[in-house]
Amino acid sequence: RDRDVTGVQTCDLPIYYPDVTLARAMNSTDSPKVWQWLASCRKQWYGSEPGDWSDKTATIQLYDSAYTLVTQWTLTSVYPREWHGPELDAGGGGIALETLVLGHEGFM
Repeated sequence: RDRDVTGVQTCDLPIYYPDVTLARAMNSTDSPKVWQWLASCRKQWYGSEPGDWSDKTATIQLYDSAYTLVTQWTLTSVYPREWHGPELDAGGGGIALETLVLGHEGFM
């Protein structure tokens, strides 16, 4: 630990934030929005000038059963790491789930 002239202690150890995994049932309203965001990320990765993720944020909101906001988290420098779609089994009767894994550099 170092001490600067203002008396604020700093720690030079790297801070690691684990990935955030979101999973939910696919639907016709929100799933296309995820696809649009993933498409824009693809353009940023593979475009003529790869972009910078430092200005990208994502807000995750938690609601209760009455659809009242309980809390929220805003991730900074967020980017998609993985997306998994549903297993398409014609004989299965399960719900179509999608999973999105987000990398980030912290939350506020």
